[in-house]
Amino acid sequence: ICFLYCAYAYFSIMASEPSLADPAPQPMLRSASGNNIAYQRLHGKEPGIVFLHGIGSSMIGEKANALEEHCRKEGRAFVRFDYSGHGLSEGKFEDCYVSTWLSDVQSVLDNLTEGKQVIVGSSVGGWLMILCAMRNPDRVHALVGLAVAADYTQRIWNSLSSESKKQVKTLGYYELATPYNDVPYKYTLQFFQDGAKHTILDMPGLEIIKSPVRLLHGALDDVIPTSVSIALMQKITSNVTLEVIEDGDHRLSKPDNLLQLIQIVNQCCTNVDFDVSQEVDDD
Repeated sequence: ICFLYCAYAYFSIMASEPSLADPAPQPMLRSASGNNIAYQRLHGKEPGIVFLHGIGSSMIGEKANALEEHCRKEGRAFVRFDYSGHGLSEGKFEDCYVSTWLSDVQSVLDNLTEGKQVIVGSSVGGWLMILCAMRNPDRVHALVGLAVAADYTQRIWNSLSSESKKQVKTLGYYELATPYNDVPYKYTLQFFQDGAKHTILDMPGLEIIKSPVRLLHGALDDVIPTSVSIALMQKITSNVTLEVIEDGDHRLSKPDNLLQLIQIVNQCCTNVDFDVSQEVDDD
């Protein structure tokens, strides 16, 4: 009887204890946007790396995973996160604007990083990367932009027909189908109006960026033309280079693309004056 009681008590206690296999709670940060945003962080050496994903994407994409794996091997600090209205973060996509996501980026920089950072931005994340660097030039070690979607909201607005623009103004939103998401993006009138406040290609201010800037853009990009990266390069007066990848698409997530990204980020961390025209070993 004693044995049965002890066995019962033991298994009762074990059943009430959380399993070691249970996943850890998702870390959340209260952003200046008012939303709790999900993030993942590695502590390590400086400069750290911050990854900014594209619109409608999340922090668990191929590029973010490759960067985290690299940082883990190098013992380097790394942060990735979901913007408001994306992934595991709070908020509805249609209630978020460029200002919302820029507040998220600033909150991450202020609360989850120390010292200078290499900021890597993909698509709209590249636009946010530039906006963040303009506001925090002393915190930036280098910038790496992939298919930077500078002034994306203005580009979408200008591409709309008169009828579609009328729909935005009367209904308050416009739905845009995308091959990268099963559900069309719902862009509100406020989304376009807010984005207009953050345009950079036709405004002064980029000269404040003095850190090295490395731009990558796929020649086969069917979302953002390479002309955007060319215009951005011409506006930045610092150490800036652009490499057009002949077989690259918008995502730049093929194995070769990821390898090139890691090589450039690593060079930015170890030698910010590197010349991207030099041949890079695959070893």
